[in-house]
Amino acid sequence: MDVEQLQTTSVKKKHGPMPSRVGWLIPTNPYTWSTSFLYLFELGFGLFWLITIAAWWLLPIFIVAILALFLIDRIEYLRYGEKTPERIAVLLLILRFVCVEMAILIAPSLTPILYLLFPFRAMLYFGRKAAYAMAALIVTAYFASFWLDPRMNHDNISVIFAFIFCVACILSVSMAHTMSLERESRMRTEALLDEVQRSHQQLRIYAQQVAALATMEERNRVARDIHDSLGHSLIAINLQLEKALVYHDAHPQEALQSVGDARIVAKTALQDVRRSVHALRTEAEHFSCIHEVASLSEQLTKNGLSVDFTHEGDESRFSRQTLMTLYRIAQEGLTNVQKHAHASHIQVHLHFATEQARLHIVDDGIGFDATTPKKQQPGQESYGLRGMQERLTLLGGTFQLISAPGQGTRLTALVKRHPDIPAPFEAVDTSRK
Repeated sequence: MDVEQLQTTSVKKKHGPMPSRVGWLIPTNPYTWSTSFLYLFELGFGLFWLITIAAWWLLPIFIVAILALFLIDRIEYLRYGEKTPERIAVLLLILRFVCVEMAILIAPSLTPILYLLFPFRAMLYFGRKAAYAMAALIVTAYFASFWLDPRMNHDNISVIFAFIFCVACILSVSMAHTMSLERESRMRTEALLDEVQRSHQQLRIYAQQVAALATMEERNRVARDIHDSLGHSLIAINLQLEKALVYHDAHPQEALQSVGDARIVAKTALQDVRRSVHALRTEAEHFSCIHEVASLSEQLTKNGLSVDFTHEGDESRFSRQTLMTLYRIAQEGLTNVQKHAHASHIQVHLHFATEQARLHIVDDGIGFDATTPKKQQPGQESYGLRGMQERLTLLGGTFQLISAPGQGTRLTALVKRHPDIPAPFEAVDTSRK
């Protein structure tokens, strides 16, 4: 919604619907229909009465007074719509009173009906109390002038006309009250409609933002999967091929075995990629974290590392996302051991309790300062640790990394069965203890 639309909406809320400048002369709502009809009625009968008594010189003054009332209504509606400010309303009532008094002085027989304008307008301007007070004042003044003015005839017709005027005043207030309620209801409906349109537009913006965030989250997830799965497989293949090159001359059989192992890892990586693509398109198939971590341990054993893998508890009560998260963390942790730790022995333990699952990875490698982040070269951002943290944060888990130079590394990942509030990454340097 642009600025012009917001300004138009603000005007509508403050003054009601604004009329067009082309059709401002023609009444377009019940508030002006009634007064315009009253002006035309008074103008017609007033002219007829003045022509009958041959008061030609009073005709222009009477016409000007009635037309002034009509113009006041039209200009007011053009300028302020259906909600005139109180100060302006008081000024307009005074101008109308002057015009009505001028018309009554010229044609006193019929023009008292114009007094009905004041309780009618008071209801629209100031509410019921002001309208009732105005109506009581006008009726009292009219009956006082009727009984006290010696020029007034007190015949039956005059008395009937006086009571008709009183009833008309009551009807005028009632009609104005009904119109006021209708106007307030309509303005509330228009305000609600405008609010609904604003909410609809805001929801559309939110939906676009959610779609963008979902796309970004999916990209991050795919990046983590590529790093964790393909990265681990490529490192394993590289280690097997390096081993084959080293043993090519001295131990050709060992070299051939390493090439075969590299081929098996490549096939496993290809299956992992196909499984990931399949998971993006269809529902997830059964996944066993224990089986997959055991396969990782067997692969490390083939690479010459001593790996003790143990597990306890039932993993079936945990969701596939939780099991996949633990597996990816184990995969990344073991990959880092191969790349950086220079370890000879690794302990891997999975524990599935009733309400939480825990992964422990301990190595006897060279260790590092876990509290000081390593500086990365451009284009070599450490996706591993950050990926572990992101995966656990999504599930409200905790990630603890304990390491110190020369003391190996201990990695602990804890995930609750029913995720609660996400917990931050925690790194501990044992050398400071």
